[in-house]
Formats: sequence, structure tokens, C-alpha cells
Amino acid sequence: MHRNGARVGELGNEAIGRLFGVGLSFTALVGLSTGALLFLFRDALSLVLLGQSGAGGWMAVAGLIIALQPLGVTPMLFMASLQEFRGYALRTIVMLLLGNILTVVLAAIRGLDGAIAAAVFSAVLQGVLSYLFVAPLLRRRGITLRCDGYGKELRAMLSFGFPYYFGNTLLGSIVGIPIMGLLAKSGSMHDLGYLRVAQSMNSIISFIPSIIGPAVITHLT
Repeated sequence: MHRNGARVGELGNEAIGRLFGVGLSFTALVGLSTGALLFLFRDALSLVLLGQSGAGGWMAVAGLIIALQPLGVTPMLFMASLQEFRGYALRTIVMLLLGNILTVVLAAIRGLDGAIAAAVFSAVLQGVLSYLFVAPLLRRRGITLRCDGYGKELRAMLSFGFPYYFGNTLLGSIVGIPIMGLLAKSGSMHDLGYLRVAQSMNSIISFIPSIIGPAVITHLT
């Protein structure tokens, strides 16, 4: 989406609308499917990954967050692709500040329960903010989301994007899962809440690289 979205003048609004529509629907489907699997097998997964049979409720909450995530993250790719970097930066700053401050405060007050609640609120807030920023942009550009030619468009996106996604995002997440499980087994579930606080502080520190990254990627491609 970064590469082809930046070619809106060459490809036209119809092709870009198809690119965005297929991309959003596919990521939403993957998120919903993953979230549903986490919910269905929450007890078994909590025992295997966290070593605690009573953590199924937290796994169900994780499934909810995963299901909501594409609605907040994918529309931001639309802004980066269309080189709306000012809006992208503003939305990123607002989300990082609100989400991470909320996480730090609730985790400090309620421990793990607060950190989990903040993660859910952040996922909902992310989707709302993305809609408020992206919907007017698409209307102003005359771009309508569409899903015709779904298979062809999806194959083109996966053939180009999956290697980048695997190395940049998926591999790190796969490595992180055993680390979280080890922490839960050697410590306690409340320790995971403090880990979430540390991750939020890291996000606050690294928000500038997060903002300039999409601009660099778009211009390089």
C-alpha cells in the first residue's frame, strides 16, 4: 500500500480505492479470525504460553484487541501512501500520548487490570481517531473503498508486502511471545502489567522515528 498508494496520480482513484478496500478488508478479516481463535482456545493457550490455567480471560481480551487493531492501524497506511504526513504525524502523536499516558496511569493504579483495560481503550481510541482523520481525507481526494478484483489485488499485495512484513514485524512478534510466557511463568501476571508500562514508555521515547518512518519508506519506494 505504501508503494502503490503513492502512485495515485499514475494509477487513478479507482485503482487506489481498490487497493485500500482490499487491504483493509483482508487485514480486518485476519484480525477477526485471529481474535476468534484466541477466544475459542483461550484456556489452552493461557496454560501453554503463560503457564497459568486461570488466565483465559486475559487471552480473550487479547483476542478482542487483535480484532480491533486493523481498524486503527490499516487506515494510517492510507495517509502514509497518499503522503499526508502532517495528518499522519498529528494522529500518531495524539494516539501515542493519550494511549501511553492512559496505560501508565491505569497500570500504576490498578496493576495488570489497569494495563489490560488501557490496552482495550487504546485499541478503540485508535480506530476512532483513524476514522476521524482518514475519512475526510478520502472524501477530499475522491477515493472510494472498493473490493472488486479481490483475488488479483490481494496476490499483488502479498507478493510484495509479505517479505517486508515478515522481517520487520512478524518475526519480532514471534520471538516476543516466548519472552512474555517466560516472564509470566517465572514471575506473576502482575509483572506483565509493569512490562506493559515499560513498553509504553519506550513508545513515548521512540515516537519521532515512528513518525518519520512512513515518509522515508514512501519516498524510497
